[in-house]
Amino acid sequence: MSFPFLLEQSSSFYQNPISSDIDESPKPSDKYYIEPERKAELEAVEIDLRNKILQLHHQKNPLGSFSVNLDHLTKKIVVIVETEQFNNEIEEMISQYPNDIPIIFSSGEFMYIDEFESLDKFTLFEDPFFTDPDKFVEISEKKDSTCFITPSMNYFCYAKPRMYETGAGVSWLISNTTKISGELHFDNVNVGPSYFTMKNMTQIKGDTAKITFVDNDYRVANATSTLYEITDDFEFTEIIEKFDTFVVKCDNYEGTSVTVVQYLGITTIDGVDYFMTWHLPALSDDGITCDYPQIIQNSFDNDFGNIGHDWG
Repeated sequence: MSFPFLLEQSSSFYQNPISSDIDESPKPSDKYYIEPERKAELEAVEIDLRNKILQLHHQKNPLGSFSVNLDHLTKKIVVIVETEQFNNEIEEMISQYPNDIPIIFSSGEFMYIDEFESLDKFTLFEDPFFTDPDKFVEISEKKDSTCFITPSMNYFCYAKPRMYETGAGVSWLISNTTKISGELHFDNVNVGPSYFTMKNMTQIKGDTAKITFVDNDYRVANATSTLYEITDDFEFTEIIEKFDTFVVKCDNYEGTSVTVVQYLGITTIDGVDYFMTWHLPALSDDGITCDYPQIIQNSFDNDFGNIGHDWG
């Protein structure tokens, strides 16, 4: 089986959800289900309130980060604002909505998810298709493949990336010491990665870089419905080091699947420097609250085991 076929499999799995015809929306028996009429009512308020706070955000820079999100479990709209300076204006906005629309408002420091929920319950996805020992041998023995051992003694290999006209490249990271694998991205250091919620990355010194996260109007949909959409408006930056790991997005409203990204530093191919990042899903039956940007910010403190900070 040729490696290009592996790349086509990974691209269809991660990058082409629009073509899916599978309806993954909550059913009446699910705890996240909201009756269509009620859901439409709540979403209308959610969008309207978000737009009003966004206008305030543009007018008052000290507003800082904020999120307005419909919690599908509690059926409440959760409003979180980083500063307390404009509480009166926001509380006045909220008071204009009907009393039967539950809105929770908090301000000041962002309520970090690890104060009441933990990412430790998530398990990195193990795909048997990509963990076949024969596939590892096939890739590791290719002339242009690269292999490395992590500080935690895990052994990974990847074939020479397929480069595109945009200057970006893609390969597949596979191991024979752990059952996880994932799609590996190569992005020119003059451009940086810009997939999922990552906007760009800037090299600071060596492998140290500054990464900017933004909502990017991220949406997964098919021809008839939206399967998942990030509706929070946010933009923030983090300083990252080689092997830092973080959640870049939820994959569904239930929060039972998240996408984990790891930064592998900078490599040089044919005289050009590239940022290396790779990603794979992590799963949990219990799920987690998918508020942005908190879920991304909190994930930097989590150890994802074989992909986690024990690599650093």
